Amino acid sequence: MADVSRFGIEPIDTHYTRPGHAAAHLLMEGDQVAVVDCGTTLAVPLIVEALTRRNLELAQVSAIIATHIHLDHAGGAGALLAQCPHATLYVHHVGAAHLIDPAKLSNAATSIYGEELFGNRYGVIVPAPAERVVAVEDSFELQLAGRVLRFYDTPGHARHHCCIWDEKSRGVFAGDAFGIGYKELRSTEKDEPFLFPTSSPAAFDPAAMETSIMKMMELAPDYLYITHYGPVVAAPAAVARLLDQVRGFAALLPLLPELSNDQLAARVFAIISEAYMDYLGNEAPPAELGELLTEDVDLNAQGIEIWGKRMWKNG
Repeated sequence: MADVSRFGIEPIDTHYTRPGHAAAHLLMEGDQVAVVDCGTTLAVPLIVEALTRRNLELAQVSAIIATHIHLDHAGGAGALLAQCPHATLYVHHVGAAHLIDPAKLSNAATSIYGEELFGNRYGVIVPAPAERVVAVEDSFELQLAGRVLRFYDTPGHARHHCCIWDEKSRGVFAGDAFGIGYKELRSTEKDEPFLFPTSSPAAFDPAAMETSIMKMMELAPDYLYITHYGPVVAAPAAVARLLDQVRGFAALLPLLPELSNDQLAARVFAIISEAYMDYLGNEAPPAELGELLTEDVDLNAQGIEIWGKRMWKNG
């Protein structure tokens, strides 16, 4: 991972399903703290512990920021808000209501995972008090002890997704807009990460995703702070490879009616694998690549299928 501690930014492993899967980011400026994508309710004790290790008080947390409302990013926002007396929750205007009343999110996830697995992954989703929630629009600016954070509307992964530009570090708190970049996939011989798209259900839109990525790259960032996983260098080659994969996903559209679920997942894995081999060059890929990406590939395939049905329905 890129070391951005000099900018007051540190990743915190939220231990979502496994270590190294998802990171919250602490942003520290003066006597104030922001927590970006705090993770699930089960991650809240880890956030509190991380603050304590740094001799920071919960009362210093003034902002809890959700790049989007998917539960691995924001499921714990209400629970963390309850422990931080001076904090305000900042979330995309499309998703704000679902963190104030998370019943729909909880019910949808429970229907997918079942009650036991849902509880083991996410815990209890605590509602965020409406008076402590700011529903942000594009170009909204938040000041953290004078440090300006600018929000950008970035659909593609989700309609309720925003990225946050931090001028001081020249970095983007990117959530899932720039895909996934697990530590296990990074070459020890390169500064750049390997990034692959996350098209998980149910609002994947490849055209919007490409537009959002290009929109943020126009800021010429030095760093991307991605949830899966951590700070990485915003290398143009890595982003170009990511965009090629997004276009590869989009190119599957005419084939979707003929592909079974397994066949579609195989196509998705092939697109990612080809990009990864290009990234590695002469290096051999890890033997466990398929196992590492199994859940992501399956979710990506589901999201592409839903997008395809939406496209066919709309003509």
